[in-house]
Amino acid sequence: MADMAKAEAQLGLQTRILSERCMELQAKMDRSKVSQYDLFGQLEQLRAQNAEQHQQLTDALCESKQRHEENRMLEASSKDLEVQLAECMLSSLPPPAPEARPEVPEALARLERRYVVAEAARDGLARRLKVLEAEKEMLKSQQAKEAAALKQSIAKEQERLESECESYKSQGEDLRSRLAHLDASARSGESKHREELAQVQDRGVLQLSEEKRSHEKLVAELRAKVEATEAMLEKAMSAKAATKIEEESLEVKDL
Repeated sequence: MADMAKAEAQLGLQTRILSERCMELQAKMDRSKVSQYDLFGQLEQLRAQNAEQHQQLTDALCESKQRHEENRMLEASSKDLEVQLAECMLSSLPPPAPEARPEVPEALARLERRYVVAEAARDGLARRLKVLEAEKEMLKSQQAKEAAALKQSIAKEQERLESECESYKSQGEDLRSRLAHLDASARSGESKHREELAQVQDRGVLQLSEEKRSHEKLVAELRAKVEATEAMLEKAMSAKAATKIEEESLEVKDL
């Protein structure tokens, strides 16, 4: 009985320890799942930020193209303006006449002044166009650098998050494997302890049976001894009674 109680206590202790370890592993798996969900949320957030920044870069590129188109149209407009200015200057000249020959130098001077003004305006527009072209190239280069740096940063962050996700998945699989192993060990240990308990019970039953048979044998022997003793007592009492009767008969004869 003491062995049975000891085996049951040991089985209960090991079962409780295995249950606690299983609960700890389950808690670790739950925390791993929460971490995975957090990482997936961060990954989705980074993807959304990447899409937003890509849209911003696309808008900036469209704006740059629009400015380039405006510059091209401005250049075309400046050329048209030069042509219109030349036509206006030519149309403003009076028709040649013999009496108007003395005014030709003055008209030429006005034409030269207008031409100088037109040249200055054209040079100013050309310089402005060059400045805009330089600003456009600088903006384009800066946007390309920022886009490349942003893509590289996003790629690294995404690679890091994917690596962490894979690591957490591997840890989850490892925890599942360990949990399954512990479960199998617990079942095996429980089965083993059940077998040991059954063996202890069988030994106890066998021992009790042997003790019962020994007790029954002892009782039978004692009963036989008692019966023999009773028979001996009866014989002794009978002999004593017979002796007493003989003595009484002898006394009667003597009287």
